[in-house]
Amino acid sequence: MRMLRVLVMAGIMCVFALPAQAKSAKWKHMGTSTQPNYSLFHSTQALALPTAETLRQGIIQFEIQHRFVPAVSSGLGGLYGVDGPAYIRFGLAYGFTHDLTLTLGRSNLDDNYDLQAKQVIYQNRLGEWPLVMAVQLGSAWNASVAGRSSLDQRNFQNYGQLIVNMMPLEQWAFGLVPTFVDNASYNTAQTQSTLALGTYIQYYVTDLWSLVAEWNHLISGYINSYPSASYGFELETGGHFFKFFVSNIAKINQAQYVTGGDLNGDWRLGFLITRLLKF
Repeated sequence: MRMLRVLVMAGIMCVFALPAQAKSAKWKHMGTSTQPNYSLFHSTQALALPTAETLRQGIIQFEIQHRFVPAVSSGLGGLYGVDGPAYIRFGLAYGFTHDLTLTLGRSNLDDNYDLQAKQVIYQNRLGEWPLVMAVQLGSAWNASVAGRSSLDQRNFQNYGQLIVNMMPLEQWAFGLVPTFVDNASYNTAQTQSTLALGTYIQYYVTDLWSLVAEWNHLISGYINSYPSASYGFELETGGHFFKFFVSNIAKINQAQYVTGGDLNGDWRLGFLITRLLKF
């Protein structure tokens, strides 16, 4: 079974590595001096946190994520966590305009569904630095919480994120993501919200691959045991992205992720694959 799982994962990766018909985002200034249109990050997500990038109008993006629950410290006997169960997310996004993207996603943790909208609200320069700002609003439904009916009001969450992206140097992109989640403690007895500040940085080694680091600092409200963090790399090949990383949190969807990690000084493997499609 272990070998079968590895082969299945490898097959998925190979399928997504085929040349895509859609064009990937370009990391460069793409507008005029009067109407700037910056693309500071190549993809719409860093690792778990969103970037200010949106899909071009009419583009569809398919997303698949895995977070393996066992830690890397399980060793070779557990294939460093790959043998264990995993939380999986599927997502489908659509570019309604160049500045507005809608995404519908689902993860198997508590049968979570989410619908979110990302809108670019500002593009300009901060001195010599290109600056892009976006707002992302979303709602999540946890349809399978133990001891409750699917439509119990405690199963629903709303969240909002302000996304600030800057490029201080040509190969370095930086992001801040203040996030507020209502009913962040949906699976506990007491209702609490969470306020967090996400940060990430991406270094583009070449046009094809880059290094990414991401941290989520918990400010107030409901928090898990530790601030969440992820480190990895991104590979871009003609219309799709492959991100491989380690993280101290297995949760995926935005309303679940921002409440913090459950590991301290230990890590679990994860990957994210997105593919751009145009019909």
